[in-house]
Amino acid sequence: MVKRAIGWVALLGMLGCVTEDVGSTSWEAAHPGPWDIPSDTRAIADAQYVAYDGAGAWVGESGCGGSLLPGTAELRYYLLANFEQVSGIGGYSCRRNTGNTSQMSVHGTGRALDIFIPLDGSSADNDAGDVVANWLIEHTEEIGVQYVIWDQWQWVAARSSGDKDRMYTGPHPHHDHLHIELTEEAADRRTAWFTGPMAPPASEPTLPASCDAGTAYDPQFCDDDGHWAENAINYLHDNGLTYGCGEVNGKPRFCPEDTATRGQAIVFIARASEMPTSGHPDAFDDDDGHFAENALNGAAAYGVINGCGDRLACPDDDATRSHVATFLVRTFQLPPASRDHFDDDAGSIFEDAHNRLAEAGITSGCGTREFCGDEVVTRAMMAAFVTRVHSRGLPTPWSPAPEPPPVEEEDPVAPEEPEPEPEVDAGPAPESDGGVPTPSADAGTTGPDASRDPAGSVEGGCSAAGRPVGSLVAAFFLLAMLRRRHG
Repeated sequence: MVKRAIGWVALLGMLGCVTEDVGSTSWEAAHPGPWDIPSDTRAIADAQYVAYDGAGAWVGESGCGGSLLPGTAELRYYLLANFEQVSGIGGYSCRRNTGNTSQMSVHGTGRALDIFIPLDGSSADNDAGDVVANWLIEHTEEIGVQYVIWDQWQWVAARSSGDKDRMYTGPHPHHDHLHIELTEEAADRRTAWFTGPMAPPASEPTLPASCDAGTAYDPQFCDDDGHWAENAINYLHDNGLTYGCGEVNGKPRFCPEDTATRGQAIVFIARASEMPTSGHPDAFDDDDGHFAENALNGAAAYGVINGCGDRLACPDDDATRSHVATFLVRTFQLPPASRDHFDDDAGSIFEDAHNRLAEAGITSGCGTREFCGDEVVTRAMMAAFVTRVHSRGLPTPWSPAPEPPPVEEEDPVAPEEPEPEPEVDAGPAPESDGGVPTPSADAGTTGPDASRDPAGSVEGGCSAAGRPVGSLVAAFFLLAMLRRRHG
C-alpha cells in the first residue's frame, strides 16, 4: 500500500499537481465490512457540494446517448492507468434505472461508470476498493462526481453536510464494483479537474514503445507485445477471427485492455463457430445498421442470445464475464458440470454456465474458486476465451455432420460352381419275361426340364396316369405276337 501511495504522489507531481494536497487518507487502509469512510476523508468530502443531474424519464432507446461522453471516457482511462487494483471499467448501457423503472439509468446518458474490483473470497476487497472510492469523494467538486455506491454504502454529493452517506439497500450490493455518476458539466469536460492543474492524461491510454513510429514490433499488432494474451491475440489474427481496432503510426492495434461490448463478443463467437449469420429474421430494434446486426440476428435465431429487454440486444453495452460464459455455453453446447467450481456465484442465474465453462477447461476463473461474473470483459480476455474454444474444434448446432468413414469394398467372389450330381448306376437291366426288354429307370424323363413339367409329372419314370411305361410296351408286343399266330 505504501508503494502505491509513493507512486501516486510521484505521478501527480509529473502531471503538475504538486500544489494540490491530495491528502494521505486516499491510501488509508480500509476496515472490514461495508465501505467505512475515514474521518479525514469525510471531513474533506463533507465540505463539498455538487448538484445532482438526473437522467430523465425512460422513453426507450431514443432517449439514450449512444456512448460514453468525453469527460466520462477520460476519467475511465485515468482510473485504469493510475489504480492498479481496478480490473476493468464498464460504462454506457441504454436501460431503465433498476431502482425506479420509470426513469432512465444514468448509464444511458453516458455519464456513469462501473469500476470493478476483484473480490476477496466472496466479499468486497475494501483495502482495494475503498481507496478508489475515498479519492473520488475527496475530489467531488473538482471532478464533478455526484454519486458513488460501493460495498453496500452510498455517497450523494447533493445532500447537506453530515448527511451525505448512508447504507445502500438497492438490488445489487455493489461488492464487486463501484458505481459512480458525473454531472453534465463534468461529462462535458467543463469542471476544474479537466481544465486545471489536475488535468488527466490524454484520452487514449499510453501505448507501448513498439507502437512508436520507426520501431519494430512483433506481428500481428503493435500494442500487444509482451502482453499476457499476445499468443491468443495472434491466434485470432492468423485464423481470420479479428482485424484489430485500428492503426497508430501506420501500425495495426488490437486494443487489448479496451472493454469488449456485447456486440463485439457476439461477432467474435460467431466467427469462431462459423455461425451462419445471413437470412435470419430481424430480432432486435436497437441494432439497425450496427456492425454486429447480422451476427446478433443469427445468435438470436440459434438461441445464443435472448437480448437485454423487449427486442433489445444492447450491442454497445459492456459484456460481462457471465454474459460471455452464457454465450459460449449455448454456442458450443457444453455439457453439464459434475461439480461446483466457484464460490462467488451461488444462487446466480449464470452459475450453471460458469461451471460448464470451467468443466470444459475454457476458464479457471479469476482467483481461487472465484469467477467474477459481474466483471467486464476486456478484448484480451475475449481473445483468450475464443482461442480456447476455436482451437478445440468444438461442435455447434450448425456444424455440418461429419462425413462417415469410407466403406472398404470387398473383392468380388466368383460364385461357386455347383457340384455335379452323382451319376446313378442303374446296374444291369433285368432280363425280361418272355424276351420283352424292360426300359431303363429314366425312360420318359429324357428332357432336361422333365422334372419341372407343369403338368405335374413326377420323377421316377411314371406317366401322368401313374402307370409304369414299361407295362404298356410289354402289352403292345404281346398283342402283336398273338395276331401273328392267329393271322
